[in-house]
Amino acid sequence: MGRPFICPFDKLGVHVPPGSRLLDIGCGAGLFVLSLASAGRIVSALAVDTNAAGITAAKAALQRLPAKCDVRFATIGPDDPLPAGIFDVISLIDVTHHVPVSAQQIFLERVVQHVPPGGVLLYKDMCDAPAWKAWGNRLHDLVVARQRINYVPLEMMESIGMKGGLHALHKDSYTRFFYGHELLVLERPSNGPPA
Repeated sequence: MGRPFICPFDKLGVHVPPGSRLLDIGCGAGLFVLSLASAGRIVSALAVDTNAAGITAAKAALQRLPAKCDVRFATIGPDDPLPAGIFDVISLIDVTHHVPVSAQQIFLERVVQHVPPGGVLLYKDMCDAPAWKAWGNRLHDLVVARQRINYVPLEMMESIGMKGGLHALHKDSYTRFFYGHELLVLERPSNGPPA
């Protein structure tokens, strides 16, 4: 599986405070969660995805890891509510570009509302510029996922987060081979309204 070589998991994991309880939305085969669990960075994780085959692969990979924390994987439907629970970090990695354009804003608003006081939203998705990076991302998804990317400007995510009471802690971009990535880390103040 080449995903760890093209997705900057190492750059993302540093934004997950040690001892966190994580909700990973759109976890795929669970690589991000499993890397954090293997490193002992999280105490628990609930990772969800609409792709049942990805969840099956994640559960199989979990069986091969020494138990360092409580990790659970579950399949959810695209219209299901987000899982209830107490989470310090919600991660949304390479998910939004798979959401239909007409549903992106509502989906992101739901995610933002789910961030608790003092909680962090770790958001990473594909870039749209420069063109050579954007085409690398688009070609990859056409071949691997058989989908067209529905790019979401990082400014849109930041605006939705701010309207929902979050503020930006960190913003960055990365390149792995010819894949471009955009990162946004948002936080709800501890004294903010409950999610």
